[in-house]
Amino acid sequence: MATFLDFEKPIAELEGKIAELKHLAQGDEVNIAEEVAKLQTKVDRLLKTTYAKLGITANIVSPAEFGVFMKEEAVRWEALVKASKLPKVR
Repeated sequence: MATFLDFEKPIAELEGKIAELKHLAQGDEVNIAEEVAKLQTKVDRLLKTTYAKLGITANIVSPAEFGVFMKEEAVRWEALVKASKLPKVR
């Protein structure tokens, strides 16, 4: 079972409704495609708006992007250490 963070719960609820609709429609002649499509559109929109609000440290990034970010942070940290004249710690 998937685990969701608090801000992801509305997304999880919609995905649960989609799964429930698909399960209920198995074996029936009921066409749920339209309702599933509407819910999926809501999920997609909610995903975009939810994750757009997150800061850089909370966004999911590729390892390469994360590496670039960490290198930039290391450069900033070195500049701060030099400017503050604190002893270098390794």
